[in-house]
Amino acid sequence: MPEEKESGHRLAGRLYATLRVLKYLGAPAGAGPVEEEVREDKTGPAERIRDLRSEPFRALLAVRGNGRREAAVELFRSLPDLLPPQGVPAATMNPQEIREFAEGHRAQLADIKEKFPGLLK
Repeated sequence: MPEEKESGHRLAGRLYATLRVLKYLGAPAGAGPVEEEVREDKTGPAERIRDLRSEPFRALLAVRGNGRREAAVELFRSLPDLLPPQGVPAATMNPQEIREFAEGHRAQLADIKEKFPGLLK
C-alpha cells in the first residue's frame, strides 16, 4: 500500500512493480518470477512501463489456482492508487529519481510478498 506523500517517481516504481507482477501472473506456466532488482539507468518511468507491453487483462483471465487469480484481481484493483497525481514521469531520471523509483519498486514487491505469501520467489 502506498505511503502518504510518496514522490511521483516512487509511486511510478510501485506501479511498475505491480504491472510486472501482473504480467508474470498472466504469463504461461513456467515463466520466470519477477526479479526484485530494477535496472538503475536514466530511462524514464513512462518508457519502462511502455516497455513491459503488459496485458494485465490477460492475467485476470488466465490465472487459476494457488491464489494467483485472487492476487491478480487485487493487484489490478490497486492500480489507480499507484498512479502519481501528476501522471507517470516521462523524462529521463536523475540519480535521486532513480533511487526513488527503485525504492518504490522494492517497497511494492515487499508489500505484494507480504500480502500474498508464496506468490513470488
